[in-house]
Amino acid sequence: MSFWQHDSLGFLNKKGHGIMGFWKRLFGHTTKAVPSPFVTAIVVMLLLPVAALGADTQKATDAAKSWVELCDANDYAQSWNTASIFFQSHILQVQWEWEVQLARGPLGMLVSRSVASADFATTLPGAPDGQYVVVKFNTKFTNKAAATETVTMMLDNGSWKSAGYYVR
Repeated sequence: MSFWQHDSLGFLNKKGHGIMGFWKRLFGHTTKAVPSPFVTAIVVMLLLPVAALGADTQKATDAAKSWVELCDANDYAQSWNTASIFFQSHILQVQWEWEVQLARGPLGMLVSRSVASADFATTLPGAPDGQYVVVKFNTKFTNKAAATETVTMMLDNGSWKSAGYYVR
């Protein structure tokens, strides 16, 4: 009897270790079935979109941080200019500048901001089907110790752009 063995996925490991040892410890038995290359290929193909989704969510989150920093700098005109076509079609620039000043002004200056969540969606209420990431930030301002900022990012012509902003 050898000290080393191959598990069902072909990994060489010490007996009782590796994926099959883990499976046996977890469920009390192992399977004799060896996954075919076809099954392995399907599993890999199913996981690739998840990895891409994670990368897209991170890109959208980074874009949301950059966009909301324009609001921090009171550069509301540029925040409107860099927003999605959907955003721009629903609010005039001058109206946006007025509304965001009313919403953000009383809060004071930014003290800190951290990402609370970033959720991918293909449908949102009141918006056309597409690719969205709803990014929520835990934010602290000088006049509001605990605020939540929600920035909805939309994939617009290959770039993540703001489609909505809400602070409470």
